[in-house]
Amino acid sequence: KLCRIGTADYCLLCNGHIIFLECKGETGKQTSEQEAFQIIVEDQGAFYFLIHSIEELEKIMEALT
Repeated sequence: KLCRIGTADYCLLCNGHIIFLECKGETGKQTSEQEAFQIIVEDQGAFYFLIHSIEELEKIMEALT
């Protein structure tokens, strides 16, 4: 692997915003490493979203564009 444990599944650049997406199933939860990664990226001013459905992703992308 090229990334450390806990790194989000996807990293996007959208309208000048860095966005990290962690994708889970309907009842999926973050690991402690993923929670730590979220804190790090949010402290740096990036966005981090825990996504459980395509509908959630669509709402987030609409809000950011």
